[in-house]
Amino acid sequence: PTHMAFVALAEAGGRVEIRPVEMTSVLDLSQGPSSYFQHLSKKLRANTNNAENGLRRLGELRCQDVAGQDDWLDWLDRAFALEAAGWKGEQGSAIARQAALRDFYRTVFEHARAAGRLHFFVLLLDERVIAFQILIRIHDTDYGVRTGFAEDLAKYSPGNVLQRMSTQALFDEGISQKLDMLGPVTPWKARWQTGEETLLRIRVYAPGWRSGLVYQALRLFHRFNDWRQQRAGTPDA
Repeated sequence: PTHMAFVALAEAGGRVEIRPVEMTSVLDLSQGPSSYFQHLSKKLRANTNNAENGLRRLGELRCQDVAGQDDWLDWLDRAFALEAAGWKGEQGSAIARQAALRDFYRTVFEHARAAGRLHFFVLLLDERVIAFQILIRIHDTDYGVRTGFAEDLAKYSPGNVLQRMSTQALFDEGISQKLDMLGPVTPWKARWQTGEETLLRIRVYAPGWRSGLVYQALRLFHRFNDWRQQRAGTPDA
């Protein structure tokens, strides 16, 4: 409905820019678990089975949704720490590395949890968090907001193991019809997806001549850029 409102505003002459940004991987949950898991490649199913068996040989393996637990914020700190210990921490994009970003995500998750729309899956090896996945449900779609895994266990693919377990949990819950892993599409996400959808960026410009100049200038720029890419035969980046 929000998207439709912005489209109507643009068609009525409002200063609204709606453009595709990137593709996103989606999983159709309406088909049922048997149909979904059977559509996955044999290689992915075999590798995930081997990974899960390998992890079980190292200790007790279990998946939990801790969103409903009283100590969920402690689990969130553990998830942030796990993320910061990997490549995101090295690049400086980990949530725990930026106080403002950490506070933002915590506030978003608190609101989603209060509304009963938060899934917070953790994969535990004994008592150690080796992977996590945080989802927020809006209407009938769960959106994958954040994931992470223990990189020292990468050969056991804990991310794949958790993905299969959490997807099964969504099927068992029976509320969501779709899981949107959010963009961009990566080789890892593509292995699990049933299709792709386009993500749009919507910009609404305030009244006034200054914002009007920016709006018109960007419209001309995008038109020129689209024309140039069509001439070159390349897809819109």
